[in-house]
Amino acid sequence: MRNHIITVSAVCVGLVTALFGTNFFLNYREMQTNELLSLWSAIALLLYCLGIYTTALLFQQLSKQELDIEPSFLVLAGVMGLLVGRLLIHLYLSFLTSILSPGVILAIFPIALFLSVVGIHTACKFKRRKSSRNILILLLRAIIPCAIAVPLMMVYNNGFPGVTASAEIRQQWAEKEFHRYTTIVNSFKICQPIIDRVGNIKFIAPYYGKNYLIYDLGSSGDDGKLNLEIIGDKGVGIANLPYNQFTDASSVKLTYQNKTEQLNCRK
Repeated sequence: MRNHIITVSAVCVGLVTALFGTNFFLNYREMQTNELLSLWSAIALLLYCLGIYTTALLFQQLSKQELDIEPSFLVLAGVMGLLVGRLLIHLYLSFLTSILSPGVILAIFPIALFLSVVGIHTACKFKRRKSSRNILILLLRAIIPCAIAVPLMMVYNNGFPGVTASAEIRQQWAEKEFHRYTTIVNSFKICQPIIDRVGNIKFIAPYYGKNYLIYDLGSSGDDGKLNLEIIGDKGVGIANLPYNQFTDASSVKLTYQNKTEQLNCRK
C-alpha cells in the first residue's frame, strides 16, 4: 500500500512541477518553434525528475525504517519508462506508418506515462539502507541530483543579467538576444506620447514579466511579448507590448506614475 502511495505521489508531484515550472525557464529568450519544443521537452523531463526525486526523498527521510526506498532508483525507473514509451511510438512510426496522426501524438504521452508509473512502482520494491556504503549507491545519490540541478541552472542562466542589473547592461543584452530590439528602441525614442511622459529616453531594458519571441522562419505566426523599463530624464515608465518580427512602437501600453495608458505613437 505504501508503495502505491509513493508512486502516485511521486508521479503527481513530478507532473505538476513540470506543468507549472517549465515556462519559468523559457523567458528572456528568442527561439524558433522547433528549438522551443526541444527545450520545453528537456526542461519538462528534468522538472518531472525533480518532482519524483524530492517526493521520494521526503518519504525516505520521514520513514523510521533503515531499509527503505532509494530516490535515485525511482528517478531512473521513471525516466526509463518514459524513454521506452517514446521508443515504442518511434518504432510504430518507423515500421507501421509514416503518418504522424493526431491519434499517435495523443498516444505518446499516456503510454510513456503509464510505463513511467510502472517503472517507479517497481523501483519502490528495491529497498536500500539509508546509510548505505555501496559505492554505486553513493555515486547515484551524488550524480542524480547534480544531473537534474546543473542543466536546470544552465538553462535558467541563459545570459540575461537579471532585472537588478543596470538598465544599460540589460539593454545591451537584449540588443544581442532579440534581433529587432534596436528597431523597437529607436521607435520608442521618437514616440512623442512616451517622451511627453518620461522625457528624453536614455535606456530601454527588459524588466519583470514576459520577454520572449517564438517564431517560424518564413511564417508570420510569431508569438512574443515584451515588458520593458523605459528610463527617461523625467521619470521611468513600464511598457508592455506584443512582440513579433515586425514589431514597432506604433501601439504600446505604458504604465507611468501608477497610471496605465494605451498610447499610439503614430499620431
